[in-house]
Amino acid sequence: MKNLLLSLFTTFFLIGIATAQEAKVNQKFNEFLSKNLHYSKELRGNEVQGAVSALLTFDSEGKIASTPEILAGDEQLAEEVIRVVQLMQVENKADLITSEYNGQGLILNVEFRISSGNSQQINLPNTELKILKNLNSKISKNPYFPSYYLERARLYDELDKRTLAHLDRAFYRELKEKELSTVVVVGYKASHKKLSLSTE
Repeated sequence: MKNLLLSLFTTFFLIGIATAQEAKVNQKFNEFLSKNLHYSKELRGNEVQGAVSALLTFDSEGKIASTPEILAGDEQLAEEVIRVVQLMQVENKADLITSEYNGQGLILNVEFRISSGNSQQINLPNTELKILKNLNSKISKNPYFPSYYLERARLYDELDKRTLAHLDRAFYRELKEKELSTVVVVGYKASHKKLSLSTE
């Protein structure tokens, strides 16, 4: 029974909202994203994950003024964010953001992340060089995702590269200033195990 419940639980996914640190909280906007962003079973099953940044320009009435620029490491994840932004435009959702953002260009960050559902995380040994190479690759694919710069700054601190760490923290702060919201979409891996019942 316990395995059945665990199997059923892993087929569902959770959308979590992590609001921007600089008090740029738009509850209606985040609720709209939470309700409409989908992390498909196919993408989760193939362990497709990563960050998508949408550069949004709002007009004086709070409507999205032009086609947003999208940066992502995966095209399918980008398409999901584009779909939700277009839905916002079609439904004319000008009331989703507070008026202080009218006439501004801001960044929406969406991170799609796979979770196994286990509370314990196994960290495999990884060299600092591999970690740095991975972060550099993520930043080259999406230079508007601030968390990558903060992660790299911390790594540079460990490597005693203070100037590079300082520059990455400056990039992080600059991007956070322009960030409308950060949305984390957590998808639980679907179980591929077959349910077997036995009678004895």
